Amino acid sequence: MADLIVEVITGALSPLAQSLMQTGLLPADITPEVITLSGGVGECYRNQPADPFCFSDIGPLLATALHEHPRLREMNVQFPAQTVRATVIGAGAHTLSLSGSTIWLEDVQLPLRNLPVAIPQDDADLVNAWRQALLQLDLDPQTDAYVLALPATLPVRYAALLTVINALTAFVARYPNPHPLLVVAEQDFGKALGMLLRPQLPQLPLAVIDEVVVRAGDYIDIGTPLFGGSVVPVTVKITRISFLRERLMKLKTTLFGNVYQFKDVKEVLAKANELRSGDVLAGVAAASSQERVAAKQVLSEMTVADIRNNPVIAYEEDCVTRLISG
Repeated sequence: MADLIVEVITGALSPLAQSLMQTGLLPADITPEVITLSGGVGECYRNQPADPFCFSDIGPLLATALHEHPRLREMNVQFPAQTVRATVIGAGAHTLSLSGSTIWLEDVQLPLRNLPVAIPQDDADLVNAWRQALLQLDLDPQTDAYVLALPATLPVRYAALLTVINALTAFVARYPNPHPLLVVAEQDFGKALGMLLRPQLPQLPLAVIDEVVVRAGDYIDIGTPLFGGSVVPVTVKITRISFLRERLMKLKTTLFGNVYQFKDVKEVLAKANELRSGDVLAGVAAASSQERVAAKQVLSEMTVADIRNNPVIAYEEDCVTRLISG
């Protein structure tokens, strides 16, 4: 594996390396001036653990192989001050944007880095939706640092602002946290929301940053304020993990006011089919006609690849038992 990585860096790819590539190749006519290693392997490269199996994977062994590779020793390997601890393709996908000029920023020490974003999936119950989003990110609402995102569909109206204020104050009361309250919104009302929210939370460090687009699984950096504090640079870090989480969240839909959640693609395929006796006996039948419609709704949003990768085995001859592959 270390040989293959060096081949990619140097541009002299073997047939094996070419067959394993999942992205475009590096420019063949450019020699890299600096090499950096990100993620957990990069950290193990810099600080090799005493126990090579401490993480129960091959990361430390790969880091050692890279560290001892003669070709890599000849290169200018540097260690950046800030890295993303996610060894996945796409971990370096960043978008830099400036917030709107109507932000609210008070008593928050910037810059802040690597903040996970909690995206609410239920606009009607923001408190529980934020909590659920944090749990999906394996975060504790009362101890971890994070950013609460407002729904993208939230209308720019005074009544909507009051709804958000009530939700934020209820969330803070239910889950007190030592970190600042950080809020991001796509809408252009950061200062208005901050001014209305400040009297409700007078002692809490508060930042409301508007005109920033985020999605489930993103992490953001909030930089040092510019132009006298009216604008802050925000870096949105999009990882492959973000895309996977977003795909998983597509297995959830709302129908007639009820939320239907399916555990995997195979369950969607099973419950979207018309009810037959074998479904009931095999335990894969939709519990109601509404759930079947919800499964069909989720199925309509799937790609052909999703369906091909999760086939359903046809009924047996006796038409009693149905099996799902896998």
